[in-house]
Amino acid sequence: MGKKSVQDVPRYFEPYVSDCFNNAYGSLLTRMGYDPRLVLADYLSFMYEQETGFIGTNFLFHFANSVEFSEEQLNTSFEFIYLPATQYYREGRELPPVHDRIQISMNIHDDGEAADKRLRELLDENKPVIVFVDLYDMPYHPACGKEHGLHAIVITGYDDEQGVYEVFDRYELSSGTNFLGTIPKEDIRRSRQALTPCSNPIAGSYNRPVRNLWIEMDEFRPVQLTRERLLDVVNRSCRRMEGGEVILGQICGLERIDAFRQGLLRRKEGAVDERFVYFFRSYLNQNLKVIARSRRRFKVYLETIRELLPEAATNAACEALEESAKRWDICANVCLKLGITKSLKLIDDLDKHLQAIMDLEKRAIQSIGAGSLAI
Repeated sequence: MGKKSVQDVPRYFEPYVSDCFNNAYGSLLTRMGYDPRLVLADYLSFMYEQETGFIGTNFLFHFANSVEFSEEQLNTSFEFIYLPATQYYREGRELPPVHDRIQISMNIHDDGEAADKRLRELLDENKPVIVFVDLYDMPYHPACGKEHGLHAIVITGYDDEQGVYEVFDRYELSSGTNFLGTIPKEDIRRSRQALTPCSNPIAGSYNRPVRNLWIEMDEFRPVQLTRERLLDVVNRSCRRMEGGEVILGQICGLERIDAFRQGLLRRKEGAVDERFVYFFRSYLNQNLKVIARSRRRFKVYLETIRELLPEAATNAACEALEESAKRWDICANVCLKLGITKSLKLIDDLDKHLQAIMDLEKRAIQSIGAGSLAI
């Protein structure tokens, strides 16, 4: 029997952060002394796969049936973070240090007892742990007993006598979730080994086993947020938006926004079936909101490094990005309305907003691109 409670773990949340995973990362990074506005800044980008219609930022938003990802898939977004390929955890194994980045390792184990043992070891070392659960089994969440979904929470302690884990989940974009308290160990263990069944008209029915997935974060030596590296986030973002970098075999940027726009126009000629409805009402509605948040997130990054760029360039880029984010949000709402009403004329509204978005984002990258070169 034992008890452990890790103290002083910031309950980080920012509405512009794209998902629950990065909000959880922000908590641990803040505790390590890093500013998530800097180290969690994604490169500004946009991806579109014409064959499927899927979109993304620095990776495509596919329907995943696994929690295992390759090194290449995991390292498209960040300048200051490195993620090894998802590892099957083996006791005593050591990953080679990466000295110029904070290492975030994703670990799985099919034995619940082994995963629980590692969780307790980390807590005993005074390290909070990000674990992944199926919301269906989380008693505090509105999805409990109703909907399945993979979700990241932070565990900060355990109490064997009470039979609970100390947990917080602050992802207020998800049904206003803001939980701080204890959860029975059995609920956590069951949710960490769930199959997480999913079904939709595009991907069909499939499972996404959680496999006790958890995160370990290592700092082999303090990561230097140098002026050159901070500006490289800006420069690489400009290259991606200008189509100058291939990511996971895909060209990115303004060209792909235009291709996405044209792809939507072609859908006016297709069948309005259940796949069409789901694509607009759910897939695009949800993921265009993520795109909007990515623009606000990059705006926050520019504001945080404001002293490194000419003031006029920063102001112009931030103004354009904020307006672009608003229009991405409008597009998300139009897609929801289109999925409900099946009114194809709404695609013309999307077209107008996407044309305006291209102009705004071109203005943003021209401003900061010229500004970084002028330094």
